[in-house]
Amino acid sequence: MRLTQKELADRLGVTPAAVSQATTESHKCQGYPVAKWATRRCGQVLWYEVPSEADIYETETGAEDQPSPSGGERIAEETMEALSRFESNDSD
Repeated sequence: MRLTQKELADRLGVTPAAVSQATTESHKCQGYPVAKWATRRCGQVLWYEVPSEADIYETETGAEDQPSPSGGERIAEETMEALSRFESNDSD
C-alpha cells in the first residue's frame, strides 16, 4: 500500500516529523523500518510503500474517520469514571 508521510504517521500514531526523522536517520518508527519503505527521487521521499505484512492497517470499519480523543477529553472521561467509582463506593 502506498502512503504519504502524513498517512503513515497517522497509522503509526506519531507525528509526520517522527516519521521523517526515522526515515532520515534509518531508525525504526514504532518498531517499523520506515526508511526501507521510502520511495525516493533525488533524495526526496515521494511516498512510503508499506508491505501488507506490516499490519498497520485499520481493522475496524470507519476507524480512520473517528478522531481520537484529545488529551483534555480523555482526562475528563477518566475523571468522570473515577468520580463514578468513588460515588458508588461511598454509598456502600
